[in-house]
Amino acid sequence: MSTDDDVGTEKQWFAVCCKPHQEERAKIGLTQKSIEVFYPQLYLPNEPREQRKYIPLFNGYIFVKFTLADEFNDVRWVPGVRYILPKHCPEAIGEEIIRSLKNPADDQGILQAYLEVNVGEKVVIHDGPFAGHEGILLDPTKGKERVNMLLDCLGRQVKTTVPIEVLRLRWKYEQPIRRWICSQMNHSD
Repeated sequence: MSTDDDVGTEKQWFAVCCKPHQEERAKIGLTQKSIEVFYPQLYLPNEPREQRKYIPLFNGYIFVKFTLADEFNDVRWVPGVRYILPKHCPEAIGEEIIRSLKNPADDQGILQAYLEVNVGEKVVIHDGPFAGHEGILLDPTKGKERVNMLLDCLGRQVKTTVPIEVLRLRWKYEQPIRRWICSQMNHSD
């Protein structure tokens, strides 16, 4: 972490709260001002084409590196920005925290997500002829386009194979630092 003197005079990372669905707009505006921005997003490889394949890792937040004393207003008044965290007294985020988020990401800030589902769990089909039916997953989903499951159909369980994109599943990107950052963001409101 930095000292109080460093926060105003050196370029530091800050979490910036954006207006709803305005993260990309804020990123573009800040980049046009030559201010460094990190906007981590999850890539969801098996989502149906009509749904978004990229979602924010921290919905409504981006990370911006700037000099608080010199560039506060440049950041604060960019279209799409709500405020800098914490709201009434911005505090820098340690370089090691941003580095731990950037390490697994590509140059665009994209992180690979994976499905958080275990063999034996109940899943719901949300698309196709069996939409709304529940079933039990029979094999792991990692790297697969189709999965075997026991489908509850007409009061019986029938073994079937379905495309993974028709299942309603949870995406996951697990890293302890994410929980820490989320707790800091929740304390700012």
